[in-house]
Amino acid sequence: MDRGQLSSRIAAARAEVTALGRALAEHGRSLDAGECYELAGEFQGVVNAAEGAQGVAAAWGARVEVRLSGDGPVERTHPLGYVDQMAAGLVALEAGLTEGLAGRKVHLGAALGERFPLVRELVLAGDVPAATAHKVVDACAGLDAQACTRVDAEVSGRLTDLDPAQVTAHVRRVATRVAADQVAAQVARTRRTRTVEVRPGPDGLTDVYALLPTATVAAAWAATEQLAGEYRQVDDTLTLSEARADAFGDLLLRNVTVSAQVTLGVPVVTDR
Repeated sequence: MDRGQLSSRIAAARAEVTALGRALAEHGRSLDAGECYELAGEFQGVVNAAEGAQGVAAAWGARVEVRLSGDGPVERTHPLGYVDQMAAGLVALEAGLTEGLAGRKVHLGAALGERFPLVRELVLAGDVPAATAHKVVDACAGLDAQACTRVDAEVSGRLTDLDPAQVTAHVRRVATRVAADQVAAQVARTRRTRTVEVRPGPDGLTDVYALLPTATVAAAWAATEQLAGEYRQVDDTLTLSEARADAFGDLLLRNVTVSAQVTLGVPVVTDR
């Protein structure tokens, strides 16, 4: 594969999209709103395909591990799916992105190439956005390559028909059916990452960040919403955000007692 030819083809594709954008900027007023929205959707396919190709390129580069030795840099080539620790920084430099965003692109390209080739093909065809592919990969965290391949085969046929909000739940159901023991082990590992942190905020305020089990948060949020509603009935000058903040603080400090019922698949009743 010739590097120069690939670069020329990328430049030609970019030039064509640029020409289309400029034509729209100049003559777009002749289109009705529906046509404009349809074109925006069609362009998304181009964006999807470009992001897919970018991820593929990054993944091939990331499999090359570079180590420094007394004799200089030493390269070791791994199978597709390996990500060198310098890959995110190098992609960020070339693409003009933050290292965090570049890292997401690299890891997505590597994961799709190693474990989800059918989903990767959907992205490359422009049928699925990178954001949806990320959901597939994230929902399969903790699964081995064999299990991911089975999930890939099952979800790829439905992925283009799913509402984006349904993707994670659907993939998780398939993953649980394919490898229930691995999913359970990942859930147990994830629960050990629960935490609460505080960070300085503006003008005497402090941010609170909490990563807690979903059932716990759902019950706490239901109690907060219920109490906030009661506070606003007493004081109609309170905004919803202010009432929620006051309610959350009072619940946390045990200044009040609220009973809230939350349904998460099965009824969960929590008293606060």
